[in-house]
Amino acid sequence: VLRRSSERYTNLIRIKKTHIARINLDWENIPPVEEEREKDHPFENDLQISGLYSLHQLINTCYSDQGRARLRQWLLNRVPGPAATRARQAAVRELTPLVSFRDKLQVYSQRTILDVNKQNDQEAVLLWLDLPLGRKPPLFFLVISSIFSVLVISLFVLLLYSVVPLTYVLIAFGVSLLWTVPMMRYRSRLFLDSSLMATIFKQQHSVFSFIENYPTANNPQLQKVCEPFQSADASPSKIMKRLSRIAQYARLTQSQVITQSMAATGAGTSQGIATIFNLIVPWDLFLSYFLAQCKEAAQKNLPAWLDSWYELEALSSLATFAYLNPDYVLPELPTGNEQGNTPALSATRLGHPLIPDEDRIVNNVTIEHPNDIMLITGSNMAGKSTFLRTMGINLCLAYAGGVVCATSLQTGFYEIDCCISVSDSLADGYSYFYAEVRRLRFILDRVRRKTPYPVFALIDEIFKGTNNRERLIGSHAYIYALAQAACLGAISTHDLELVTLSDELPQIQNYHFRDDVVKGAMVFDYTLYHGPCPTTNALKIMQKEGLPITWKQIVKPEVAPVSKVDS
Repeated sequence: VLRRSSERYTNLIRIKKTHIARINLDWENIPPVEEEREKDHPFENDLQISGLYSLHQLINTCYSDQGRARLRQWLLNRVPGPAATRARQAAVRELTPLVSFRDKLQVYSQRTILDVNKQNDQEAVLLWLDLPLGRKPPLFFLVISSIFSVLVISLFVLLLYSVVPLTYVLIAFGVSLLWTVPMMRYRSRLFLDSSLMATIFKQQHSVFSFIENYPTANNPQLQKVCEPFQSADASPSKIMKRLSRIAQYARLTQSQVITQSMAATGAGTSQGIATIFNLIVPWDLFLSYFLAQCKEAAQKNLPAWLDSWYELEALSSLATFAYLNPDYVLPELPTGNEQGNTPALSATRLGHPLIPDEDRIVNNVTIEHPNDIMLITGSNMAGKSTFLRTMGINLCLAYAGGVVCATSLQTGFYEIDCCISVSDSLADGYSYFYAEVRRLRFILDRVRRKTPYPVFALIDEIFKGTNNRERLIGSHAYIYALAQAACLGAISTHDLELVTLSDELPQIQNYHFRDDVVKGAMVFDYTLYHGPCPTTNALKIMQKEGLPITWKQIVKPEVAPVSKVDS
């Protein structure tokens, strides 16, 4: 008990230290997540959702692989569901102040995963769930076997008192043998099944027991998630007790009690002793019957228990993120008629959650109509790309059901599609420009289709992989196509010539980030302003780093013509 208590408090201290690391974005002390990415996902890589130093790593407090995968799935969901998102918001709101519950869930989840890993049974539970139930002995078989058992024992007692001859006992024993041998098929896997089931439930016992016994009466959202554990007929603790008893009783006929005393005679004799014992008392037949009942209940309920555990882990991750960032808020997510009376997106003091507090610059942004496009111009390093990622990553958080890095955020439900961090592919044999074209084509196709929700496109430095002339022509045509298809989103560009699109298309709204030179140094305030950018800084940056920005034309010397000499 003392060892368990000491271990629990050590783990709680470690959890608190990890919380501090999450607050400070101390990535070296935040547990890593798997470096896995979906190929061609429309925003996973662009918005740094998963992998090392990602939003998933920052938020994740799950120990089970399935819990981590569920949280990642919520963050990467391409088609957000209003009902599911609101349900998760309600659960996060309720779980956020329940610090003790969340921390203990982590402790018990870790203990469970460690127990499973020690047994090398990471997938044993799922494999066992897929095994067939096996045949359960019919109830009348138990009745007949019991009658034969009573008859044999009674005749044996009467034989001891010389009431009946030995012949009667041998006949009864023989008939019982003929009846019992076919019944052996029901007990063939008894010890293996009972031991495996008991092991599985013992591994899950820590976290299952904690969830089952936690008082949820005052927390309706938590109660809803924990409901499978509250069943009066088949709770984990009840099934665990039944399994433990069955496994213990099964061992009585396996080399634990009866056959231990006969160990010197060899395994064959031991099995024979066990068989003779079952001829007299149908012990294993009864255990097989009760084990089959227990297995039916376990296979029926275990998937729901595991699902609740994984759901709680993922929800607790979002709630812990909210608790560690008290300045963040749950967004307002109007739908249907509500959305028609509100801006398409409105945020106050919107910031990027992966940037430290001391470095983070926040901005206010409002997109009035669901077909408006922000055209963002600005100098290099002024903050255009970060602002696009800021909008995208906060939308991912909002649709996952978590808090967002803002003092307020109101947004509808949109399909997020990005073209921010595309790259070439040697394996697939295409260049950066072609990769960009493929992604832009994907976005345009999605905009033109009847998607469940409007597309929210985030495009950084459109067509930057080609020359100035063709980039300007292509950008002009592409933005026209998006606007005509009623796309919502933001596009950044270095081409100041594109700002005139706002005169042609009322959907285009010009914004910019600016820079200044103070005492010879470039200064950026990373603040979003209305209108086109009035300044440029590429030449200033080049000059500051010692690159030439002027040149002296070299005049090619004239060469006197060579006279033709007559031969």
